[in-house]
Amino acid sequence: MTEESGTTPGEQIPDPEEHEENIRRSRSRWTLLLYLAGAATVILIAAILTLTVTFSDAPAQASYPYITTYDVVFPNAEVVRLGNAEILAIPSNNSVLVTVNKKPEEIHLNEAREISSRKASISTLGITILEFDFRLVVIYQGQIGDDAHFYLLIKTSRQVPSYLLDFVIPPGIRARPA
Repeated sequence: MTEESGTTPGEQIPDPEEHEENIRRSRSRWTLLLYLAGAATVILIAAILTLTVTFSDAPAQASYPYITTYDVVFPNAEVVRLGNAEILAIPSNNSVLVTVNKKPEEIHLNEAREISSRKASISTLGITILEFDFRLVVIYQGQIGDDAHFYLLIKTSRQVPSYLLDFVIPPGIRARPA
């Protein structure tokens, strides 16, 4: 080791300009990564904020091979929107009067009844990401307090992740997978 340079013989002295260039490159890489992470975050937030579900009439010949079942409670005598259907349920012990789009029907205990067939389109940032046909079938299970208790079967034309099916179920009803 020589006293003048503080290095051992054969060891190279680092070039100060090259060292500065390496620091500059490292900083620019980190800056680029931060900009990319920021842009990805903005795009993700925009995608979530623009997530929409629209409903239209289902084609007559649709088939529904996939079924998801929910245990739901409809509030007594309150209008609930499910898809494009307005539903009003007035329960009694052995039956419920269900009005779907102002058409009243009586459903008896453990009776299954189709209430709606629709096509759902899920889009974000103006781009449709998923379309599927679905049919809603309810089976009356009786009353819970003053409210109507049903099994809700969501039959779909294609397999749909459960978190997307949750968009079909409105906040006005209590629902949990059965």
